[in-house]
Amino acid sequence: MAVGAVVQQILPPTNCQVGRSQLSGGTVTVAFKEITENSIVLVTGNDANVDGACQVVITAGVGFAITSSTGGDAGWVGWLVIIL
Repeated sequence: MAVGAVVQQILPPTNCQVGRSQLSGGTVTVAFKEITENSIVLVTGNDANVDGACQVVITAGVGFAITSSTGGDAGWVGWLVIIL
């Protein structure tokens, strides 16, 4: 970061939620009752213990499951839900 640079905190809009969850055996389920079938969930690995590609399955009104293509992954994933 450049000397004298201004850092602003970026807050998500009211129709978004962000968080982190830890995979266990390559999967994690996140309870999130506000989610809809049209919501968008973006996921990214947050450490070296997430090797596989992540897939998300939404259950409207309940939450979503994140599953890694590498079944043994036990790392942290960051997620962003855009509620539509």
